[in-house]
Amino acid sequence: MKPIHFVWLPTFLAVALATVTVNGANDQEKRFTLPDAAFDAIVKEMNANIREELTAQGDPWDMRLRSSALMIALATQHRMFHKQGDARQLATMRDAAVRMARAIDFDTGKRNMDVVRKQAEILDAYPQVKENPEALMEILKLKGIFEQEDIDFHFARKRKQIGIERELFAITRATKPPPMDTASEKIALTGYKVALLAEMLREFDDRVRPQKVNQRKEWVAHATDAQYVGWQLAEAANAKDGVSVKSIATRMLNACSECHAKFRCD
Repeated sequence: MKPIHFVWLPTFLAVALATVTVNGANDQEKRFTLPDAAFDAIVKEMNANIREELTAQGDPWDMRLRSSALMIALATQHRMFHKQGDARQLATMRDAAVRMARAIDFDTGKRNMDVVRKQAEILDAYPQVKENPEALMEILKLKGIFEQEDIDFHFARKRKQIGIERELFAITRATKPPPMDTASEKIALTGYKVALLAEMLREFDDRVRPQKVNQRKEWVAHATDAQYVGWQLAEAANAKDGVSVKSIATRMLNACSECHAKFRCD
């Protein structure tokens, strides 16, 4: 696995952070990092998805396994980059998620369910995952291991999965802001997922068709905006500001629609 150094914040955010005081910088940095509770919730949800597929009757849903592994890989690497949590345990989990994805390779047709189940057992032990002393401590380039379709899966409604876009539609189409006393944690989690997924989505600008090559910068801009709005959604939800949540969710869906209109055929 080839290591690569990531810059998780968009350039304009990094510049903004560099212009504030030390205490202010620390506060700003916290805005763009995954809290412990959110990380736990993401890993728990993705592990439940994986477990459900591997214990259900019939053939496991490969795309759901891969996309769940992707979310774990993104969350663990985010924490590694920001030096949150146990780095060795995070690397062990990230490596397991990567191995799971490589065991289900749509390009080569490779499908090794024994490897998938072994990596699932490692991940399902969280928070008591045993550290692998040989885990790679570098930040890995996940593009190529995972594909854009693994990202897209989280947004779409498929089978029993509601999808992020439908979750946002429910917020924006309601006549009143969501009841934040009961909905804030779930909405915040949606925001964090969008931020993590959009960060990786920026890298797929090379999938823009040759006749639209000049629009690659627009692709990156759309994905960066989605990433930033994801953090804003989580922040508003955590503050239990239902009015802002509805406004931000509307902005996010509008951004998605604009991007789809321009690039969906690519």
